[in-house]
Order: sequence, then C-alpha cells, then structure tokens
Amino acid sequence: MRTTLKVVFSGLFCLVLSVPSGDASNVYTYIWSPKTTDIGTVGSKDYLVLRGLLALTKPIQYTVASGDSLDFIIRKRYLVSQSYRHAYTLYFNRIQELNPDLTPNTILRTGRTIVIPSGPIYGGTEIGEEALSQDIKESLFTRLSTYAYDLGVTTNEKIKKFSTRSLGAYLSATTKTSLSPQDKQDRVFQTIKSRALVYAVDLTEHPEAHFNQMQVLDLAVADEADSAALASVITSDPMNLLPGMFPVSDSVDVPCDKNKPCTNCATSLQIPPTVDLTKARVLIEDTGIASGEIDPAHLIPQKLGDPGLDKSPVKHGTFVYSQIAAPTSPGASNGLFGVIPKDNVYVAKAVNDDGATQYFSMSDIMNGWKAFSSMMIKDFSAGNAANTWIVNVSAFGEPVPDPDHPPAIPNDNHLLIVAAAGNHEPDGEEDQPALYAFPRLSNGSTPLIIAGALGVDGNPARYSNYNSTYVHLFAPGDCDCGAPGQINGTSQAAPFISTAAAVVASAKPNWNPRYVMWRLLSTADHPAVLREKAFAGTVNLGRALDPSIIVEEKIAGAPPKIHRASSMTYDSNWKAAFQTAGINVLNKETLRLYSPLPGANANETCFTSLQILYPPMTPFCVSSHSKVELTEDGSTIDLEAAQISDIILPMPGGSSVPLPDVSVNTPQ
Repeated sequence: MRTTLKVVFSGLFCLVLSVPSGDASNVYTYIWSPKTTDIGTVGSKDYLVLRGLLALTKPIQYTVASGDSLDFIIRKRYLVSQSYRHAYTLYFNRIQELNPDLTPNTILRTGRTIVIPSGPIYGGTEIGEEALSQDIKESLFTRLSTYAYDLGVTTNEKIKKFSTRSLGAYLSATTKTSLSPQDKQDRVFQTIKSRALVYAVDLTEHPEAHFNQMQVLDLAVADEADSAALASVITSDPMNLLPGMFPVSDSVDVPCDKNKPCTNCATSLQIPPTVDLTKARVLIEDTGIASGEIDPAHLIPQKLGDPGLDKSPVKHGTFVYSQIAAPTSPGASNGLFGVIPKDNVYVAKAVNDDGATQYFSMSDIMNGWKAFSSMMIKDFSAGNAANTWIVNVSAFGEPVPDPDHPPAIPNDNHLLIVAAAGNHEPDGEEDQPALYAFPRLSNGSTPLIIAGALGVDGNPARYSNYNSTYVHLFAPGDCDCGAPGQINGTSQAAPFISTAAAVVASAKPNWNPRYVMWRLLSTADHPAVLREKAFAGTVNLGRALDPSIIVEEKIAGAPPKIHRASSMTYDSNWKAAFQTAGINVLNKETLRLYSPLPGANANETCFTSLQILYPPMTPFCVSSHSKVELTEDGSTIDLEAAQISDIILPMPGGSSVPLPDVSVNTPQ
C-alpha cells in the first residue's frame, strides 16, 4: 500500500508536533494561506498574523547572488513587491532585525551571507500583482486550480466538487440565500481560485501533489516573548482551517512461493523469546477489522455504533492486524503472525467511501490518535503501559479531501507514529512522495518513522518509495505472513517497524517516543543496497535492546571484534574534533560514529556522526592516534581512532549525567 502523509492546515490552529527532550522550546506547525493582495494597515488582523509568523519562523542563511539587493531578495524570496506596502515593510523590518548592520542602502556583495526568515511566502503566485486584465487572471487562476485539484479525471465538475467540498466550509463566498446550491458552489470555487489557494505543479512528475496547496511553517516557541507572539497569531488569525488527507494507492502484485515459509515479525526481527511485551501498546489505523478478530473494547469506532468491519476487498486492515497482534492460540498459527499480545493491540477504522471510491481522512486518523491516547492514560498511570505508544498507519483509499471538522493531534508526548513510505509503480522513486510530504512531518524531533519495503531478496522492493533523509527504515514488504491471503507493499513493511518500536518501548517503559525512535535509527544495520535510499537502514533489534556501548574494532583479514563496554571516555583530541564540528553537545549528543570516511591524509580518521534529533549526519575527522578508553568486563582497553569502525552509544541520560564528550556511562 502507499501512504503519503500530508497535513494541510491554516489559520487559528497550531499543531504541536513535538518538544525535544530537555529543550525548553516547542515546535508548532502552521500553514500560511498565500495572498495576492496587501495585508491591512498596522494593527489589523492579517498584519498581526504576518508579523507574528515572521517573528516565529526559523531564521535561515541566505547567500547573496549576483544582482541581489535587499529589495530584490524580498521580491524573489517572498513574492511580495513594494506595491504591497504593509506586507513589504514587515519583511524588510524582520530582515533588518536579523541583520542589524543592514540599512536600506547597504550594497550586498555577491557571496555574502545574511540571515532571513524561512517564510512565509506571501503570494501563491505573482499573478495578482501583474498588470493583466481580469479575464486573463481568471484564466490563469482556473488553470492553476485545475492542476492542483486534478484527480486524474477530465471533468471539471469533479474537480469543482472535491475542491469546494474540501474548502467550502472555510470560505465565505457569499451571504445571499437566494442563490441555488449550484450557484453557491460556483461562487465558492471562484473564491478558491481568486484567493490563489493553489499553485501549479507538474503532475506528470509529482502525481502525489494533487492537493499541495499551502506552505508549511515550523514555528519555534522558546521563551515568553515567542509565546506572546504565538498568542498574538492565535488571537488574530481567522479560522480558515484547511483539512488534511492521505493519498494512497493499492497493494502490489508480487509472486510469492507458497511452498516457502512467509516472513513474520518474530523471525525477521529476531525478537528474543524472553522479552517482556506486557507494556507494549499499539494502535492500528486502517480499513477496519474482520468480525470476531478483536475484543470490541479495543475497537475505536469512527462514529457511534460503527462495528469497525473491514471495508477493504482484500481485508487489508485485518492483514496488518494479524502481522502485529499475536494469535489467541499461538500454536494454531505455528507462530507465523504477530507477537504483541492481543490485549495490547487496538484498531481504529479510518476508511470512508464516496460512491465506489474508498478513502481515509486526516481527521479520522487524528481522532483515532486522540481516542487511543485517552484510553491509554489509565493504563499508563497505573504503571501497566510503557510511556511510548505505537500507532501503525498503512491504510487504503484514494486522495479525497476531508470536508469535516478540523483535526487535532493530542499533545501527550506518548505517540510514536509509524507510517508506510508508499508504493509507486512501476519503480519506487526518491521524491515520490517523500519530497512533499515527509519533510513536513519528519523533522527529526517529530516522533514519526517512515517505513520502506524490502523484497524477498533483501533489496528494496521495486515499488517502494525511498529517500535518503525522510524514509528512515526498511523492512520486508513482500510475501509477509498475515491472514487472510497475501498482500504486498510498504503497508506490510510498516508493521515490522511498529512491532520493533513496541518491543523497545516495552523494554524501556520510561522512554519517550523520540528516544524509542532514535534508538531504532541509531542501532540500525546499513546494508549497501540501502545507501542513499534510507536515513538509517534495517532494524537490528538485538543492538537496540543491548545496554552496552558497542564498539567494533577492525581486525586485519578477519571480521571486526565486538566490544561491549560499560563506559567510554574520549581523549582531548576527540573532544576538540567534536567542538570544531559543533557536535556532541547538550541536547545534540552523539548516538553513533560509523562508516569511517577517507581522511584528508594518512594521519587522520574520519567518521560520520549521528546526533539525536538531528537528521543530517555530520562528517568529522580526528587524529588517527586519538584514543578512546573502554571499560569492558572490569578491564580497561585503549583503542585508537584508526582501529575503530563503529561506535554505538546509549541514549543520553539528560543533563544530570556527564556528557558523552567527557564520559559515557551505561544507563541502568
């Protein structure tokens, strides 16, 4: 199955994605509705909104190009001209705040770096400020809207139906009650187009971007001043909330040898038979569940009285459930299916239909999360459940917008979402759908793992989407064990990752979702076939559950020697190298040093360093004779950098524990 995650919101609502452990800042996600007219005067509603957003958006580095002036940068970067005096002034003032040495007359030399806000882009297009006749503008806006709302059909009526159904509840096109329903729909559609809520994309290159309407902003709220700015945005912004949707695709036909054992989570993940799974809690959001498969108390209905029966013709949700949940009588299934106790697994049906089309909406997904959270709090408070609860999202349907109420994610710091990367026929592609969807949600501190699919040969499945940053882990997607029948796709890979996350969460019941996520990422295997296709690789559950500091020592002509240390200390050369690279500091501790890189000369050894919550991996070099001191089985061992091929460190213990650049101690 293909699951493209896309959250589309605007206006009053701010979605709390995460709060990094030990960090006082909150990260909010906000959608800016592009405008093609000026904002109001000083103190007006939209003036305050834009000013608040500019104050909260993350500053970024901008390298001046030839011909750039401050005015040109504002026009080029934010699509706002001096003719929009109030908006232009806010952008200009914010850039001056970030660069106190700049004046209106400062000459910006090519190659100079200045700091600018990361957004928002003011205009959805530049059409609004062009000196064009109204009929030409209308034609262009119609073309843009047609591209953005094209559902792969030729009829404009269907485009209009879905766009007005999605956006109509949030736009006041007219107050006249004498208009017919068709005229009202036409007015709403005209308003959608005239507000430039959409922009053109090449749908032959990016068919997943049908509903890519808004600009997503990450707003960092770190102190009281920022909180006040956010409060101003919330107070000022009208409730023009837009819904979210999950475009998805069907499962993939893959020939499976019925005479060979299928792949199951316990075998693939090598789950220790003695591991305690009693504190694991998993929610499966999918097409529903077959009758009699689950205790009704563990079913989260979409609406009152809904029995949650599986709506998929191939029983997709039931299959995913069987991949995760252990059978009531394990011997009856020969141990081929899931391992998480049934009493700890919950199901939320998130599928609707519109005629013959099945789809599932962001609001149903999020309402399932909310209901699941409220159900788990009692278990958690009683000490029966782990701190982290897993949500598996591998659902089925078509890209249909959600016309219902604005959704909300519970800010409970308990949910870790595992979602399928999506299927793309005939071959998975790097930017489909990761380029649009994943960066918006998967920013390192967001507790979200994207799962790609492996074929039976261990290579990436031909259909699986991939991305070197935003697709995190791969797992078997072909010929997996499940009931009924056989389904293949990234939807079937996600349950493996969900199961692994649930195992780690149960084994480490005090860990928050980010710790569980980053433990799986930092201990993963890195097969060559996944290079440039995954951020991490494949799950190595044994490493994830190992409390030791794991160090691989290179042995000439032989496999590496594995050290399992209880503590490790870097010498001053390592610490200096960390400082130069700006890594291994509070709240950015090193989790892994691996894959030695070619050094600039024979006297240095270079590594790639993985920092918690920071997806970009940082290369750095250290003198080849720099040493680490290990304590292993009561003995002290010194290793030089040139002898080391991999170091896997435990999760940081927080500010009360010495930092890894001083000493690393195995947490109890």
